[in-house]
This record gives sequence, C-alpha cells and structure tokens, in this order.
Amino acid sequence: MVHQLAEGLTGLPDIDDLPHRLARISGEIRQAKRRRLALALMIAHHPFQISLGLTPREVLSHERCRIAWQLIHEQGLPVAEAATRSGYSDQFYFSRVFKKN
Repeated sequence: MVHQLAEGLTGLPDIDDLPHRLARISGEIRQAKRRRLALALMIAHHPFQISLGLTPREVLSHERCRIAWQLIHEQGLPVAEAATRSGYSDQFYFSRVFKKN
C-alpha cells in the first residue's frame, strides 16, 4: 500500500527544489515591479518637467532633502540619522545630494 502511494506522488515537484523555485518567482515579481515603476516614471517625466520645471527624480530628491533638513534643524538629529530616516542608506551620498539641493 505504501509503495502504491509513493508511486502516485511521482508527478509532484521535488520539495528540495522549492526554495530555488520560490526565489526565482520572487525575483521575477521584483523585476516586473521595477519595469512597471520605470514605465510610470517615463510617462510622468514630461508632464512633471513641463509643470514644475523638474524631473520626478529631482522632485523626490528635493522632498527627501527637505525632510532631512527638518530632522536636523527642528529635531536635532545627527546627519547620519536624518539621512537614514529620509531614505538615504549612504551618508556620504546624502551629503553630496544635500549640498546640491
């Protein structure tokens, strides 16, 4: 009886391959999301630039720097903490962007 049950399970996917398959599917989902976001930014780029004189990336950068400035000057946070909280993982890159804005 057990042998018959085992023979019936031969069409099922290998359990050992499951983590690899899940990782591949997860990667494909992330790539699809990035493609959709890139397309949305491309579509929004021209109207943004016409109405605001800035690209969506520049608007986002200005907003993140404004938030960081408030965290530093109004809440007294260190620059590294303000950079992290405003979405920058690299404090040195944040400093370069902040000086430009």
